[in-house]
Amino acid sequence: MSTALIYESQSKKLILRGVLDRDTLLPLWRQRDKLLVNKTEINVTHLKEVDPAGLACLIHLRAYQYQQGVELKISGTSSRLKKLMALYNLTTIMLGDAGTQHISLL
Repeated sequence: MSTALIYESQSKKLILRGVLDRDTLLPLWRQRDKLLVNKTEINVTHLKEVDPAGLACLIHLRAYQYQQGVELKISGTSSRLKKLMALYNLTTIMLGDAGTQHISLL
């Protein structure tokens, strides 16, 4: 059983706390329009766990903002999250230079 995912809005930053996994991401996804208004950063420092579905959610959030003309930075990545990104060959896309890397999801 997963623990809760808590999100907090601070200026241009969305802070995620708890667990981002297949059991907790749906409320975040459903509120993305409202939560991502004027956001240029998602801070994941306080996430205890991220599974592949949670990583996919972060990818889609970045792509969603990119389609709105906004570069969304992911900050505070743990070594475990970086390893998960590397496993799927996503490190450059998720943490690299936004000017050279973007995601297009149809």
